Amino acid sequence: MDKHLDKLGAPHAIRRAGDTSPWTGPVEMPYVRPKCGVNPGCSLAAQRTAAANKGRRTDADGLGTGSPEPSPSGMRASRSDLGAVDLTHFELGDGSDSPATRKETGTMGHPDEILPNFLYLAGRKNVAYMDSMPFPQFTHVVFSLNDAPLATPYACNGSFFVDVADQLDANIRPYFHPICQYIDRCKREAGRDTRVLIHCQHGQSRSGALCLAYVMHNQQVNLREAFEIVARGRPSLKVNVAFISQLQKFEKELFAQSRPSISIEQADNAGWCKAAFALHERGCPVNLEGTTELKGADGFGL
Repeated sequence: MDKHLDKLGAPHAIRRAGDTSPWTGPVEMPYVRPKCGVNPGCSLAAQRTAAANKGRRTDADGLGTGSPEPSPSGMRASRSDLGAVDLTHFELGDGSDSPATRKETGTMGHPDEILPNFLYLAGRKNVAYMDSMPFPQFTHVVFSLNDAPLATPYACNGSFFVDVADQLDANIRPYFHPICQYIDRCKREAGRDTRVLIHCQHGQSRSGALCLAYVMHNQQVNLREAFEIVARGRPSLKVNVAFISQLQKFEKELFAQSRPSISIEQADNAGWCKAAFALHERGCPVNLEGTTELKGADGFGL
């Protein structure tokens, strides 16, 4: 074998073409992005480790490269760029003339109960407070992350990955019906012992939208009533304006309503809407409609 110098360390061996001898050098593990839909669960041991590591599992480092590195703090985005800003990490202020500033939001403490003894909402880092819950783990988890590792840190028997970023041009609508089907199936299988957690990075926007969709479906309430239920359990709820518009379309699908039960302006006035100003920014790409199908989803494993 030839030798070459690694700029970061000592020389190491490389394999030449046609060499079939046993490899004794280091092995680089490739990143594998999990498929959207049904995925494996998480062990209690992995949960305990993640709790001490800001909600990041150390046994799942190969799961997903996440999104591209976000733009530097303090950038000023053009109107056409606003749709691609990662709202997980940046606060847009009140428009394209305001600097997008890096933020750390979310609520500390254990996951919040939304539907009694059944449905919970949280952020990634809330896993650090699982010891204060009346049970050691959830039975199932629905999660949406775009920072690696793309694996839930919460101990559970199984999980469902929603592969979407918190962006104004994102499409979360195709996941509404599948996550409802998944949670309903979990409830049939686990019965009265079912404990389902929905989480994203901060437990506000993506997971908030998914939770609102399920509460509408499960409780047969309109979007306004769902907002009241979820916000009562999780006061830090703050949903991307595009996701609220897509939830309005989901509400129409469920109840055949001619108009939404709550307008975006009303949701914004209640403090539940993120980046509502974007609707009035000419040329700003906000995905108000979404689509009901996701190309390549392959049935989400359901």
